[in-house]
Formats: sequence, structure tokens, C-alpha cells
Amino acid sequence: MSTRLLKKVEALARDLAHMISGKLPGGWGFGLFLFTFKPGATTWISNANREDMHGMLRDYLDRAQTGKDNELDAPSPPSTPMHIGMVPTRYEFPDRDSVHGAGLVIKRRRQRVGPPLWAVCDQAGNVWTRQQEWEWEPQPSSRDDAFLERARWSLLEAVAVVAVMERFRPLFSRPSREEEDEP
Repeated sequence: MSTRLLKKVEALARDLAHMISGKLPGGWGFGLFLFTFKPGATTWISNANREDMHGMLRDYLDRAQTGKDNELDAPSPPSTPMHIGMVPTRYEFPDRDSVHGAGLVIKRRRQRVGPPLWAVCDQAGNVWTRQQEWEWEPQPSSRDDAFLERARWSLLEAVAVVAVMERFRPLFSRPSREEEDEP
């Protein structure tokens, strides 16, 4: 990988880090990893010091190996008069440039097995996939394992996807019907 391209990716990581750190509540940290899909280059940035980041990664990998890596999706405690558990099911991100305010939505989706995961949706019923494209979301009974693997995210992944999409909106917008019909 060229040094010039790596510098470009590192500048993007700094921009994203600045955006993320400004949105986190007090006491929260983050680590953002950018890498090539073929072995080669990896870069990361964090608001934690290096030792704390290494400790967090070791802890995360330990939890991931036991299937407990998504603590945000842990079941809420039962509702009682003394405690009412609330579980968010969607996060809306309005489009500031739209007159209708329609934008992106992160929706909680139950899985056949395991904890709920999240879908990054537009207002037309499409979901953003790991192949970095919009795809129509079929009815639950028609969603096969391949679709679920492509179109489901942990909550933290979904928030990161939306943050990138918000920052670089023109790159992620859907083409108009006229543009789709052009040769």
C-alpha cells in the first residue's frame, strides 16, 4: 500500500474520531480500526491511551469467544412497579437537507437464534449491507441466512455506519429512478 493512500486513510480516521468523540457521553471511549480486506495495512485511532485500548481489546475478544460480545443487547430486567425496563427499538437520524425530514433509521431486529441485531434502513424499506449497497428488505419469513449475514449489525457497528453515511452523504444516496434507467 502506498504511503500516500495510508496518509489519506489516517486523515479520514482522524476526522471520524473527532466526530465520534464529540457525540459520546462522558465516561465512554472508542477505538476505530481501518484495514484492507487483503492482509496488508491496518490503522486505528482511539480516545483511550494505548494500554487501556489493548486491555479493552483483550476483554472484548474474551467475551466474543464466549458469545457475550454484544452487551448492549442484553435482555432488560422484568418490569415491576419499582423498575420499568425500557429497550430502544429504533434510532432515527433525520435528513437535515430534506423538507420531509426523512433520513436513516437504525431498527432493532429479532433473530431466529441469539440476541437481537440491528438494521440500517432508509425510508423506502431498504437496508444497508456489508457489501456497501442498499438492498430491499424482504418480509421476515423470506429472509435467509445469507441476507441476515449481509444486512445485520451490532448496535455499535450500525451507529458507526450511520456516522460515516452522515459525514459523506452524497456517496451513499440512492440514485433517482431516472438515473437507474440510464444505460
